[in-house]
Amino acid sequence: MWLLKEITGYSETIAAYNQELSYFQSLGTSKNSKLNKKMSQGGLAFLAYLKTYLHVRSLWMSWSKAGVLEAACILNFPAKNVQVKY
Repeated sequence: MWLLKEITGYSETIAAYNQELSYFQSLGTSKNSKLNKKMSQGGLAFLAYLKTYLHVRSLWMSWSKAGVLEAACILNFPAKNVQVKY
């Protein structure tokens, strides 16, 4: 599992999202316990919300590490000195 806030490539972000989506979809299968089905529902609800932030690349850049790196480059400032509040 990857932490989305650490990924610097948009395609890798989408791949990580899709991996999590597949995981939570599989939890909801009829073979799994009631607890797993509840976890599936919660995970899928969160991923539906998260998708609204991933749908547009520029919105993703506003909170991702890639955005920090781009801001540092534009400002000619070391990325380690860019403060991000999550």
